[in-house]
Formats: sequence, structure tokens, C-alpha cells
Amino acid sequence: MEMGFSVAVKRLKDVVSTEKEFREKIEEVGKMIHENLVPLRGYSFRRDEKLIVYDYMPMGSLSALLHSNNGAGRTLLSWETRSSIALGAARGIAYLHSHGQTTSHGNIKSSNILLME
Repeated sequence: MEMGFSVAVKRLKDVVSTEKEFREKIEEVGKMIHENLVPLRGYSFRRDEKLIVYDYMPMGSLSALLHSNNGAGRTLLSWETRSSIALGAARGIAYLHSHGQTTSHGNIKSSNILLME
């Protein structure tokens, strides 16, 4: 971006909601600050396409780490590293859920777990 930092744009597939519901939910999540949540920078709503913009994580996703190169030349993750990633993800999810029954991630999978360090 012009300000000198990188962002990632994620297209939300199969999200069915009104514009008002979408904006309210995204704005609620955007206010959340937690060490295990990637900061939300912006969003776009169109009837046929919904996008969210968040900080770029150069280490990528857990899915990419686990499945890149089809296993060729890949370093296996230690149990300590796996445990640390799982605990971080659980802490982020617990934080989201602590904000009431209407706040949840909705699509927990390895490609949505981004790695910081």
C-alpha cells in the first residue's frame, strides 16, 4: 500500500447476509484487538462479492506450512511448535467467543490460521 505496509485481501465465499448485517459484524470484529487475531483494516460489500482486508502475514497460513511442496523438502513441525500454534488459535477463538453468543469465527480451518512468527 502507499503507506508502506502490505495487506491481504480475502474473498468471502458463500457468505449470505444483508449489507447491514455484514457491516455490523465486520465492524464489531474490526474493533477487537488481541495478540492472536490479525487486525482487520477494511472491507467491501457488494451483493455478489464480499471482501475483507487485513494485515499481510509473511509466514502465511498453517495450511501452506503443512502442505506446501507436497511434502518434498519440507521441515516437519515439532510437537512444541504444533502445540504453540494450536494454543494461539484456541486463544484467538476464545477471545472472539467471549464477546457474546453472536460473535464467532464461522470458518475455522488451517487456511484461516495465519502464522506470525
